[in-house]
Amino acid sequence: MHVWCYHQCCMDPHAGFDVLKLKQNVITYWLADPRLNWPVKVISAQRGASLGAALDRVVPVRGCVVSTKFVLGRPLALVEQILGLRPGELNQGAVLLRLNRLPQVNEFELAAGYTNVAAYPGYPSGLGSNQVDSGR
Repeated sequence: MHVWCYHQCCMDPHAGFDVLKLKQNVITYWLADPRLNWPVKVISAQRGASLGAALDRVVPVRGCVVSTKFVLGRPLALVEQILGLRPGELNQGAVLLRLNRLPQVNEFELAAGYTNVAAYPGYPSGLGSNQVDSGR
């Protein structure tokens, strides 16, 4: 599992950041308000169907995840903008996958940034929510 898209300087071991402390801070943040801060993965309804995603069914999660509060109850077009998804990617609906447990510090890496910096080539910039790259 990969996690948290911080700015790229955090990836540089010479940047002077305490990466372990940053990872611990991420976990503390998730635990501070599990209802709103817990990490979730947003995928298209088609992708959800191909994974067999259903209530109370565990499916594998890869790629970026985000804190629940940034997407819960929002129109899907806005979720696309917040997350920096391609326009129309969620036109057919979306599936919100809640991680069944938090990753441990050794299960994730600090990654590229908030969604205002595209995490993957070909994706637009988002509106700046935090996100997590869980694709290890």
